[in-house]
Amino acid sequence: MKLRILIISSIVLAVVMGIAKIAVASSLSTSGISYGLLETQIQTLQKQNMILAEQLYTDTSLTEIASEAATLGFVPDGKVVAVDSSIPVAYAR
Repeated sequence: MKLRILIISSIVLAVVMGIAKIAVASSLSTSGISYGLLETQIQTLQKQNMILAEQLYTDTSLTEIASEAATLGFVPDGKVVAVDSSIPVAYAR
């Protein structure tokens, strides 16, 4: 009697474990597709980030700013003024 209950419970446990394995495998297969899509999006965004960084470097370069200033009517003054506002802390004797 005990042997029969043990065999039946073992069979039921094996069936339940098989169903659980199938459910987990199904879940992993769909999450793998989602993971692949996310990887593709990450690569696309990284490429766009690199393109935008290069565009930012180009747009903020000194030659680009000088060219834009010239088209807006700004002209270089020609003289450079340097302001030195540092006050000496101590004088040498």
